[in-house]
Amino acid sequence: MPEGLTGFLLGVFGMAIVSRGWEALQTVPVAAIWQAVIDRISGRKGGA
Repeated sequence: MPEGLTGFLLGVFGMAIVSRGWEALQTVPVAAIWQAVIDRISGRKGGA
């Protein structure tokens, strides 16, 4: 395969994979997960 075509295809498929990953990340409640982590850490510090 020519170098230009290989780079183009790699970029297109790479961006498609990143796009799917970003869509999956948007469905995860990140704020709730971070709040649970912070609560757990602050709970350990307060208990110790």
